[in-house]
Amino acid sequence: PIMTALLAWVVIGERWHWNEFLSAGTTILGVTFVAMPGLLTAHAVSTGQGISWRHDLGVLLTLCTSAYTAVMFIFIKLLGTRLKVHFVAVTMFNGMVVSVLSFVASFVFGFFTGEYPFWLSRDDWCLALVVSFLSVASQLCMIWGMQREKSALGSVVGQGVGPNSAFILQIFFLPNEPIAGSTLAGFGIIFVGLVIAVYGKWYRERQEQKILPTTDKTYHQLEG
Repeated sequence: PIMTALLAWVVIGERWHWNEFLSAGTTILGVTFVAMPGLLTAHAVSTGQGISWRHDLGVLLTLCTSAYTAVMFIFIKLLGTRLKVHFVAVTMFNGMVVSVLSFVASFVFGFFTGEYPFWLSRDDWCLALVVSFLSVASQLCMIWGMQREKSALGSVVGQGVGPNSAFILQIFFLPNEPIAGSTLAGFGIIFVGLVIAVYGKWYRERQEQKILPTTDKTYHQLEG
């Protein structure tokens, strides 16, 4: 969300609001709690020993993913607002590109990391198809929303809904999985950030609706 908001401000001139600042900050704090399960019990101290190059590469790739996602959000916004490209066309093009690149990347990174590609069973293929359809539906909703909402707010809401939805699904479908106290706290903080983002937008639109009727009335009085 931070990178998306910065790029949106620089590239298309979107202004930040207090709810987006606060929501992005709480999201980062919540992710910190989730990523460090022993944070509340003071067992999350790391000495830095035993960290391999793969760990550093993973951190670098994670940062690159955040930057690429921010750029993608900005391009989706530009395609819908300035170039007037229909969101279904954007979804189809995005799906085709992802299908081709993911197939190539699976082989490249598979050989690079030593985890070579393997053949899937029939059940695995069926599950993969279901996940693919869900992914397309998710992309369709995301693109439709991003073309109609501010990039920063859309990114904050998307990053907040995803983890909380996954957490709820884990409770229902994987009830035996252990959940640390810091994980609960982290998801709670992320949810608070999501509420702040949505409430800020609702409050701002409500204030604008109160101003617009007064402005229109004054305009008609002057015109008369």
